[in-house]
Amino acid sequence: INSDDELIPGKIITFHANRLGEDIVLTHTLAKTEMQDNGRLRYFTQAYAYEGLDDYETYRQDIVGIYVMHVPFLGKIMLFLQSQYAWFIIPIVVVILSYHGLWNC
Repeated sequence: INSDDELIPGKIITFHANRLGEDIVLTHTLAKTEMQDNGRLRYFTQAYAYEGLDDYETYRQDIVGIYVMHVPFLGKIMLFLQSQYAWFIIPIVVVILSYHGLWNC
């Protein structure tokens, strides 16, 4: 995200947050902005299907980017590929497809 890009409430943003001392990356809706007493602009975010605002203190330097598009199920595929089951199932599927391909030639 460029430093001069305007962020308006309702946009979906990805940002760094501190959750229990661990730096994580979240994607939530920008709910509102507020100028603090020290002159810094604070961004208040809201999780999907959650009524209240997040407790994270989010500032401009924490924001990674804004939502542009998504690829359906890509996250689920990546989680599967990182699981122990993938190392078992993928070779079996490759063997079955190879065997099927050899017999159809």
